[in-house]
Amino acid sequence: MSDQEQKLPVVRKVYTFASIVGPKEVWDRLTATKGENMKIVFYNPKDKYPVKGFRTIVRRQNRTTKGFFYGVLATKYGSIVPKEATHMAVAVFGQSKIEKVYEMEVPRPYSKTTIALGKDSQNVMSVRRSARNVFITIGEANYRYAKKDKKKDSVKIVKHKAVNEKWVQL
Repeated sequence: MSDQEQKLPVVRKVYTFASIVGPKEVWDRLTATKGENMKIVFYNPKDKYPVKGFRTIVRRQNRTTKGFFYGVLATKYGSIVPKEATHMAVAVFGQSKIEKVYEMEVPRPYSKTTIALGKDSQNVMSVRRSARNVFITIGEANYRYAKKDKKKDSVKIVKHKAVNEKWVQL
């Protein structure tokens, strides 16, 4: 290693976290609307043509809890945020009308925002932003679910015990 390489500072990417309370209507509309009609819209309200791009919201089932959650149709690296976009919104695309259900500013790079959907809701929207991509999921808050469901805790213990027994046999 050269002297110049040794003198360079190590830069680590540190995530910032934020928690917000949002409207319960987001979860209600997601469960009541067809999935292909729900979209995440990236836009800039100051431009003449504000919409910069949009992504479809898909519904999936959690293998562990059998509950449903929603996410943006994207690659494993997330959805690329358009350069000019400053805001994002959850919107319902109807036949003749587009309705914004919830809107927020596009998060800063290396941040994670958790939006509780309702004051005492079990459902949350999680928005994580890397340098260029965004990851969005909407579903149950795991920490709240785990405290209320005793069966889930017992299943974890059984799985853990079974794994340990198999590990000892190796």
